[in-house]
Amino acid sequence: MTKELSTTLEVVGEIARFHVETSNPTYRDLLVHMGFSRSGGTDYARDFPATADIARIHENFARHLEEILQQGAGLRPIPWDCALGEFLRRMELSGVGWWLSGSAALAVRGIDVAPGDLDFVVSDARGVGEIFSDLLMYPVTKMEGWAAEWFGCAFHEALIEWVAVVHPEAVYGPGPHEQGPEAASRLQTVDWEGHLIRVPPLDLQLAVAERRSQHERAAKIRTALSDRHSRNQPG
Repeated sequence: MTKELSTTLEVVGEIARFHVETSNPTYRDLLVHMGFSRSGGTDYARDFPATADIARIHENFARHLEEILQQGAGLRPIPWDCALGEFLRRMELSGVGWWLSGSAALAVRGIDVAPGDLDFVVSDARGVGEIFSDLLMYPVTKMEGWAAEWFGCAFHEALIEWVAVVHPEAVYGPGPHEQGPEAASRLQTVDWEGHLIRVPPLDLQLAVAERRSQHERAAKIRTALSDRHSRNQPG
């Protein structure tokens, strides 16, 4: 932590509130993106369930917060591949179902994108929380009025986030959605450094990129689809 960034934990009953004080306008914007709300002056806060290990989780949050904000601001590299390797190592024998979505699902296909974090859909959010208990940034949380019923977040070189019981259409409206039922029914498997990873189909990720006006990403996905089509042609 620096003079322009500090964090404290406030526990009241069953609620744990993570406070972050910062005078840095870039950090403030990133905190809002991370789900924090301004609670007065330079203080931003987010509420979580007050789990038995909340003090240890907040210590981990405090230890890595500045690194995460600097990654988000483009001031540090984001070694997503190291984070993915750690995820794969821990999940290998867990028995929990999962797939990778977002920009990292493109990166493992060799598409030239720069993931800012890792996003997973899992079958058991609390089970994954137990596997990553020493790396948790927040308690695994049951969400209200969100695109998934469960959310978890850990940090190992980069942010590792997961959701469970996903229903994005309830919040964002009709698809396409790369974390929804259609993606789940059409998952593909890619080989990344000797690991088999399930990911959404490229045409669905293209539709999502186009809906979000992510023009550069959409162009790269179209190129990958075209290359794959060419390889599958006879002659």
